[in-house]
Amino acid sequence: YEVCERLKADAATRDIPVIFITALTEASDEAKGLGLGAVDFITKPFNPDLVRARVRNHLELKRSRDFVRRVFGQFVSDEVRDKIIAEKNRLVGERKQVAVLFADIRNFTAYSEQNEPERIVSQLNEYFERMVQCITAQGGTVDKFIGDAVMAVFGGVLELENACDSALRAGLGIREALEELNAAWSAEGVPTFENGVGLHFGPALQGTIGSSARKEFTIIGDTVNISARIEALTKEYDQKVLCSAPFAEKLSSDLRAKLVELGEAPIRGRRMTLGLLGC
Repeated sequence: YEVCERLKADAATRDIPVIFITALTEASDEAKGLGLGAVDFITKPFNPDLVRARVRNHLELKRSRDFVRRVFGQFVSDEVRDKIIAEKNRLVGERKQVAVLFADIRNFTAYSEQNEPERIVSQLNEYFERMVQCITAQGGTVDKFIGDAVMAVFGGVLELENACDSALRAGLGIREALEELNAAWSAEGVPTFENGVGLHFGPALQGTIGSSARKEFTIIGDTVNISARIEALTKEYDQKVLCSAPFAEKLSSDLRAKLVELGEAPIRGRRMTLGLLGC
């Protein structure tokens, strides 16, 4: 029982199927073993052929589950995948205070018109690979890809000490990674990208949305909309990274010092203005 309990308590071993083979025959013994996470409970004396058959069955089930997790993990982040699998269809909306990051490629329409689809997809995948690395390295969760844009959330699925600090570090990392990519692409004679990063902090509802046949785990709320609007202003303000005043207020002093105040700006679709800061 203790061995099983320790295996299930460790993230590195909890998915290993455990089969009890034991002289304990009481129903309460079996209930305890299965309750600790064992997949089977075989009492002595046992039939070797039956044991082998059960081992084969559980190995096949394990392979199937691993395959589903791998495929599922290609479409959502590991954190979202594990949350959905763990909670199954019990997922409900959670109100969270989150930092939202939008990174969008500038002039992508013109680039698409001048390049073949295969080149576009190949370069986009290379770009997104580096962007996602920057996001996850800071504890962020990739919410979705929207064409040539990526949206990420900090402090939603994963609790962070300072979501805004993590989001800004991710934004600065994205800019640095893009410079490295552009240098490599230029050397190969490949078109380069330019992007902008928008950041905002505020309330959002996190949960599943969609039809009974197709659902998506995402965050909804004005915080998301404002983040996208701020990213759209990076070109107008000639800033690589642009954030709102509410976002900047949450930053630690060393990161706040990296920003320059740009004053109040109207946000498309809103009647109010919002303080912006850039770097």
